[in-house]
Amino acid sequence: MPIRFDDPQPIDRAAVRTVEEQLGFDLPAEYVELLTSVSNGGSVEPAVFADDLDIGVVGFLGVARADDWDLATRVAQYAGDLPDGLLPIADAEGGNLVCTEVSGGRIGSIWFWDHERAEDAARRVAASLDAFIEGLESYDNVDVAPEVESAYINPDFLAKLKREGKA
Repeated sequence: MPIRFDDPQPIDRAAVRTVEEQLGFDLPAEYVELLTSVSNGGSVEPAVFADDLDIGVVGFLGVARADDWDLATRVAQYAGDLPDGLLPIADAEGGNLVCTEVSGGRIGSIWFWDHERAEDAARRVAASLDAFIEGLESYDNVDVAPEVESAYINPDFLAKLKREGKA
């Protein structure tokens, strides 16, 4: 599935180089290609990784952004939390992250980091960013069984949604 960015605006290589200098390492080539040829991050049409239905992707991080999709801001936010050598590159549902390896034996491989797990929070899910992106599917194309059996919605909030035409 091609990624469908809400606002696909690539960025120039010079801006990427500035962030690489700030971080102290080069970004994997496939990630740089995404940023400079497709889009400098942002929200995407939600997609699930077909090989692991726990991974729902909602957006990719970009460089020199003035919003929640900024790579350097996210790196600072998760400093000390992520395993060494992993760089966040995308947001997954539930506050989790999709990361790429930037040091070690599998540079460019893709990892899923589950923020709720104390041990083994990161697991390798694809050999490369291209393989990961190729494995993304629209939720309409996969059979994802709902896990929620019941839910409560505040009546005032529901009324607000109805007034706004969202329910």
